[in-house]
Amino acid sequence: MKKCMALLLAIALVCMFCSCNSGNDKNSANQSTGESMSNGAGKNIGNNTFSLGYDDQPFYTTRSAMMVSSGEGYYFFVQDQLFYYDISSKTCVLVCGKPDCEHKNYALENEDNQCNAFIPSDMFYYEKGFSYYDKDLYLLGKNSKDKYAVSIYRISPDGSEREEVCKIFSISDQNDIGEFAVHRGYAFCSLRTSESTAALYRVNLKSCEADIICEAGGMASEFNRIAGSGNYIYFSKLCSEDDTYEKWIGKICRADIESGKVEEICDNLGSFAVIEESVYFLNFKNPDFVYVCDTASKEVTELIKAPDASNMLLTDGKYLYLYYDSENSDTVNIVSTDGKIIDKIKVPNFYLIQGGGTDFLFVETVEYGLQAFDKSKIGTGVYDADTVYSIKEDKFILNQ
Repeated sequence: MKKCMALLLAIALVCMFCSCNSGNDKNSANQSTGESMSNGAGKNIGNNTFSLGYDDQPFYTTRSAMMVSSGEGYYFFVQDQLFYYDISSKTCVLVCGKPDCEHKNYALENEDNQCNAFIPSDMFYYEKGFSYYDKDLYLLGKNSKDKYAVSIYRISPDGSEREEVCKIFSISDQNDIGEFAVHRGYAFCSLRTSESTAALYRVNLKSCEADIICEAGGMASEFNRIAGSGNYIYFSKLCSEDDTYEKWIGKICRADIESGKVEEICDNLGSFAVIEESVYFLNFKNPDFVYVCDTASKEVTELIKAPDASNMLLTDGKYLYLYYDSENSDTVNIVSTDGKIIDKIKVPNFYLIQGGGTDFLFVETVEYGLQAFDKSKIGTGVYDADTVYSIKEDKFILNQ
C-alpha cells in the first residue's frame, strides 16, 4: 500500500512538474505571448497586467497561512510540510515523490531518507510568506554558513531541489523579520532593525544586489501587508506615537520596483488591498465604511458601508472579500470595485480566508479543515466547497 501511494504521489508530482515547465526554457511563456524581458530582474508586462508566475499573489488574510497558485494547482504549508492541491483532480498531496518515503515532518538521522516535503520552520521561514516565481518557490531561510544571517532560498516545484540564492541581512531575533514577497524579479522583505527603526529591503533576484528602499522611525516601527501590483510594491508603515503604545500612526505607501522611489498614498490603520491604480482599505479609526483611494490624485472616498461590520479585507484582483474576524462570524461578503455586494456566502464554522486565486477561494474552518470554493459559483448565494484536507480526532487527513 505504501509503495502504491508513493507511486501515485510521484505520478502526480511528475505531471505537475511537466505542466509547470512546458516550453523550451523558462522564458517560453514570454515567447508565446510576444512579451519581452525588461531589465536584469523584472518582466516588461505593462503596469497593471497581472502575470502568473512573475507577479506577487497578495490574496491572503495573513502571509503565514497563504496559498500560491502555479496555474494548475496551489502550494501551501502546514506543520513544516509542503502540500500541493491539484485543481483538475481536486486532490491534495505532499510535495514528495520519493518511493517508500514515510513523509515524516521531523529531521531524520539519515538526510538521504528525508522527505522532500519536510520544510523545517527553524530553518525555512515560510510563515513570513513565500512566492511562486519563474516556476519555482521562493522563501526566506537561515543562512547555511552564518546562523545570524538570512538568505533567500529557491525550491523546485516537485520539492527535490533546494538552492540558497543569496544572503540579504543579519538578525539578532527571527521575530524581527517581517513579510516576504517576490514581485517582477525582485524580492522584498521588511526587518525591524531596533525598537524604534525598521527597513524595507529590495533584492534583485538575478544579480543578488540588495538595498534598503524605505526606512521608518518611531516607537515599534514596522512595515507590514506587503503587496505587489503593477510596477509597484505596496506596504503599510506603522509606528506608535509614544511608549504607551495606545495611539498609532499608519500610512499606506508604495515604491516603484525599478527606481525604489517611495510615495505615501494615504493615512490608514487597517487591512488594505490593491486593484490596478486604486487602494481599498478599512480604517480602524473610522470602521463604518470601506474606503477607496485613487493613487494618482490621492483622493479618498467612501466605497460602501462595511457589510456585517467587516474588519478584514482582501482581493483577488477582481472582487473585494470582506468579513468580520470573530468566532461568531460565518459570512463572507463579495463586493465589486464600484461598491456593489455581488454575493453573501455563509460558511459553517468559518475561521478565515486562507487565500486563493482567480478560480478558487480557500477557506479554513474551525472543525472541517481547509475547503476549496469554486468562484464560478459566486452569485448563487450557495456555499458548496470541496475538501482539501480535514482534521478528525487530531489527525490530518488529505483529500486524495
